[in-house]
Amino acid sequence: MKSSHRIEGFSSFWSFGVDDDVPESSYRWTARFADPAPICTVLMKGCGEILNPPQITCIFETTSPIEDFPNIAPFVQICSKCGRDFIIRNCPGNAQFIPVSAVDKNGLPMENELFAINWLYRIDAVDMQRSLVYDRGGKNTLVNTVIDANKVPSSVVIFRVLQEYGTIFCRNSFRKQYSNSKLSGLIFM
Repeated sequence: MKSSHRIEGFSSFWSFGVDDDVPESSYRWTARFADPAPICTVLMKGCGEILNPPQITCIFETTSPIEDFPNIAPFVQICSKCGRDFIIRNCPGNAQFIPVSAVDKNGLPMENELFAINWLYRIDAVDMQRSLVYDRGGKNTLVNTVIDANKVPSSVVIFRVLQEYGTIFCRNSFRKQYSNSKLSGLIFM
């Protein structure tokens, strides 16, 4: 089930990331992590800087041009050097960038400079009374998430919430800046 998000003061916050309703066959390229387990468990937490980040290798199965924010795995964001520079410029102190080795299906290095994004903030900002929550065997899934804007510090532009791992939220200012840029790959919901 695809999550939708109804955000407090709707124009204030948006969620973004991988659109899980897009079939893989519509991607211009396919890619996978050489060893996804340490990447996903470390980068999904979003609770501060990683002092000893894992080595990350991303294997691209096709040779089509890669977007600035390629959708490689749910819950983990990858960006190009241009994407990294955009985030640093518009969201200072909100992310850590971990170099990613990009290789083709034959294991040969690719020229792309890529980074895994570690979002540094997890905030208890969900209004649980107004959000729609499904209990899936003791594990809550937020479907209609309501963010309490008063709980998000003004310096925080991009964040995860304590109540779930997958969704990443951003301020509307970031969405507008991204929309006015020439970058590609992010989907705002």
